[in-house]
Amino acid sequence: MSTPVEHVESMKELAEKIENHPYIRSAYIDDWGRFSNFTLILEPENWTRGTTNKLKGIVRQMLADTSAHLRDTFPPEFTGLNQLSERIYHCGFWKFDIDYHDYVPEDNVFIKDTGHVLQD
Repeated sequence: MSTPVEHVESMKELAEKIENHPYIRSAYIDDWGRFSNFTLILEPENWTRGTTNKLKGIVRQMLADTSAHLRDTFPPEFTGLNQLSERIYHCGFWKFDIDYHDYVPEDNVFIKDTGHVLQD
């Protein structure tokens, strides 16, 4: 099975809409899998302790117009302190896993709403 063109276009449009949000510096679809699963990359204008929750809220709000859902969020990981005691992170962006089908991590499979397991 391959991801339908409609899902790819919908996610690209989603990224464009999110990028127009005043809180967002950049947004793009980095990757998509065979089963309508996508990785959205977001870079906010600035960071605070509440940035992850704010970005999740923006993504969920924008996804409301689609049949996709947010599976997981990966914020930048803290890696240490520099000589000025400033926090250092491994990157300056957040990753969001977005799926059109339910994912079962124990079996590493996607399942359609009909209960059908998606396979190649």
